[in-house]
Amino acid sequence: MSGRGAGTASSADRLSDIDHGILQLLQSHRVLTTPQLIVLTSRPERTIDYRLSRLRAGGLVDRTRPYAASGSAPFFWWLTRNGARLIEGSSPAPGRQAPNPLFLRHTAAIAGLYVALVDIGQTVGLTITEWRRDEQSWEDWSVYGRTGRLRPDAYLQATTSVDGTPGTVGAFIEVDFATMDQARLRAKVARHRRYCADRVWKDRHPCCPALLLATTSEARVNRFLAGVERDRVEPSPYASKDPLRYTELVAACATVRAPEEAVCAPVWRSSVGDAPTTLIQLLGPEVRKYRAVVARVSAQRAAVERHEQVRLVHALVADPGPLAGALGDEECARVIRHLFDRPGLHSSHREEWASHQLDLVIGTHRWWVDDDGRSGWPPATSSGGERLEGGLSGSLGPTGRDAAVQHRRHRS
Repeated sequence: MSGRGAGTASSADRLSDIDHGILQLLQSHRVLTTPQLIVLTSRPERTIDYRLSRLRAGGLVDRTRPYAASGSAPFFWWLTRNGARLIEGSSPAPGRQAPNPLFLRHTAAIAGLYVALVDIGQTVGLTITEWRRDEQSWEDWSVYGRTGRLRPDAYLQATTSVDGTPGTVGAFIEVDFATMDQARLRAKVARHRRYCADRVWKDRHPCCPALLLATTSEARVNRFLAGVERDRVEPSPYASKDPLRYTELVAACATVRAPEEAVCAPVWRSSVGDAPTTLIQLLGPEVRKYRAVVARVSAQRAAVERHEQVRLVHALVADPGPLAGALGDEECARVIRHLFDRPGLHSSHREEWASHQLDLVIGTHRWWVDDDGRSGWPPATSSGGERLEGGLSGSLGPTGRDAAVQHRRHRS
């Protein structure tokens, strides 16, 4: 074993479970501050300080303390190349060991939102169930030859209670320290709008994710939201007929440096003239919107199924005599005539029966009607008829069979 490999292995042998936990957290979030590590490990500050000092002495982590305009900033920690090799089994690409200050600040801010959600989210009614950062949250799609991509800083999914029932909310997170111009921010909104319009979310997420921006000032929030409103496209007059229609949510706050306020304080707005609201109040209506989508889709599916039932019954009613004869069973033939060839029988009665015997109707139709929609032709095999005989005979039970017999006596 090489000297470098032996040194890493020796370091690993001396690590405690707390040490491994700290290294795993730094690998997951890339950069964390000392207070963030205290929250995520649920350990006393003294313990975390001691463990970090030992890991740093072992060459597995490193730190810096950025300049602060007032007071003192906490230490920012990250894995060294040796630390990354120990956790990931491979070393990152060669380069400067210490990340640049902009990267540190941006990455720690992303982690800060996650830590705040873990620490106080449940107290305001949000339980985080999924968190993906950077590349793990990115999405690509293609619809009718058009490609699209989202590159958020993170993806959040959480559960909450709305109207007394548990629901799921999701959001793409963008962190901005006034380093992105408004054109770039508006381009991100346009891509998110396309993502929602193309319905990419429905096969990937339990609901349509919102787009949430945490930035530095109320002036930037106002400019951002004004651009969102200006670029919003009027809905198509046909949109109301689309059961999957979904008005996307885009909102912003000016508390990028105070993630706890972003989680619990009334700092979010979705339009320039809105009064600030809390995150849970902002996302709660999204659950209702998604439930409305589910209700519309379910109603449309039920209408399609109902239409199919009617169509299949009408196809069988077209020639009940040949169908009854083709079954090769007198009892089944009587049931067919009772259902489809009885004088004065209203079509709604047949359709009501079909709604309770849909599998049987579909099976009969497949057996009886050819691919071109022609009925009355000899079925290819008798196995389907044998299955239908049992199904038809049992579908009405003894009462139905007695009714069929009485129907035959009446006609004779």
